[in-house]
Amino acid sequence: MQQIRAAPRSFVCRIQDNYAGAVTPERAVSAQGQAVGIVRDGLLQLGTGSCRDALTGPVRVLEVKCTPHPKRAHTGRGGSEQSETLALATDLVDIDADVIALIFQ
Repeated sequence: MQQIRAAPRSFVCRIQDNYAGAVTPERAVSAQGQAVGIVRDGLLQLGTGSCRDALTGPVRVLEVKCTPHPKRAHTGRGGSEQSETLALATDLVDIDADVIALIFQ
């Protein structure tokens, strides 16, 4: 993520549901955001311990309600089953959360 932030580019990506980081102020979720299922909008310094220094500043993290898709077969590969929300990370802090969430619909 830091390489993208250093270039004149922006990013929106899905992150694992068990993300960790230091919470900075939460942002209010607008009525439009609530209508598309946003349950959280905040700035976080992602990472723990030595990984926290990998990013030069906080990123915006959105949690959006979704319909979980249970795994049909447990083969020992892959991660855990999908939760009730998608966690999205972005550096776009001036764009409405509902617009960012539409990327993953």
